[in-house]
Amino acid sequence: MELFGHVSLVEGYNLPKFKGCHALIEVRDEPGKTVAVLTDSGRLQTLLEAALGSGHLVAVDGKKMAHPPCPAGGKWGVDVYSADRIILYKAL
Repeated sequence: MELFGHVSLVEGYNLPKFKGCHALIEVRDEPGKTVAVLTDSGRLQTLLEAALGSGHLVAVDGKKMAHPPCPAGGKWGVDVYSADRIILYKAL
């Protein structure tokens, strides 16, 4: 599934059961909807951080996770996707 939106938060983890990051993305095509994207790839994390800093649009290609890890020990209040590919678009 491909999602388009803007990154509103990036949080990194270095915990025994999860090393990577999650980003919250405000979905462009569904106003008011936010999803979380998980990745353990440093390169994809860098793209998410760049999108957060620039406000540019991202496209995330990934799969919805049925049982995503909860790195902070809580529960997810949004749908969670694993990121296979991220495209960062330049604003025109």
